[in-house]
Amino acid sequence: MNSNMKSTIKNELQAVKNTVYIQLYLDEKNSHEALEMIAFTQEIADLHDLIHLEVLDQYDLTQSNNPYQVERTPAIILLNKNKEFLGVKYYGLPAGYEIRSFIQGIIAMSEDKLTISPNVLTRIESINQPVTLKVFITLGCPHCPQAVHNAHKIAMLNKNITAEMIDAQLFADYSSQYQVSGVPKIIINEQFDLLGNVPLTRMLDEIEKL
Repeated sequence: MNSNMKSTIKNELQAVKNTVYIQLYLDEKNSHEALEMIAFTQEIADLHDLIHLEVLDQYDLTQSNNPYQVERTPAIILLNKNKEFLGVKYYGLPAGYEIRSFIQGIIAMSEDKLTISPNVLTRIESINQPVTLKVFITLGCPHCPQAVHNAHKIAMLNKNITAEMIDAQLFADYSSQYQVSGVPKIIINEQFDLLGNVPLTRMLDEIEKL
């Protein structure tokens, strides 16, 4: 990041209210992707005293102790001040336009209470089964960050829900599996999919059909 971007992000991160932990999962610490992820997340962590980075290199995805069900690397998990997992995952580097969803995610994770309308909150809290939202993105997509943030916001408000940002180009085979030809593409429990930056309530419409 250049100095202007760092200054802008530092100002935005003044909204951080409580400690947030960034857990970075890598399969090997010295690969180009790993070094890029470490540098990026360290730069973000250095911009605020309440943001802490933990790097887990040589992470074995087959190990029995995988509490957050990390399925691929590189990956980022955000944890709140109590080190609780609230369903927020990033598979790949949240750079480019996607830095917006990353900063929004950190700020939201630091909140004691997220701002959302009572009607929407009731709908989210009423979801009583496990739900996974996969949001495929590309780093050059200006419409993707809001879709990612909407999915993450839903996850933060209901512990039955996990929301994943997935870099469609980095994980090309995975994208092919879900026939991703445009982004953002949102997969809901392998049953429904949405294309485009749809409103949060539209995601809920589909979740409620499960």
